Amino acid sequence: MKDIIAMQIIGAFLFLLASVKIIKPKEINEGVFGEIPDAEVAKLASMRMLLCGSLMAISLINLIFSFMVEAGDATEAILISTSIGILVF
Repeated sequence: MKDIIAMQIIGAFLFLLASVKIIKPKEINEGVFGEIPDAEVAKLASMRMLLCGSLMAISLINLIFSFMVEAGDATEAILISTSIGILVF
């Protein structure tokens, strides 16, 4: 049961983080890089949206599997693979 709750917390947090970064990519980039030339705004925003899309995919995997998979070895394997995926990301 603890694994399922951890999966839901991780999934909800990553989903909120990715949603905010997808909704406001220009403001996030300006916060990170400072003032950005107009020619580069679209490139950086699209890069940020692609990266946050992969975070959202990881979060949805955790949320969906937390409701579909029963507690046990499968949930532990999903949590381990999620942590490895985030470290590699």
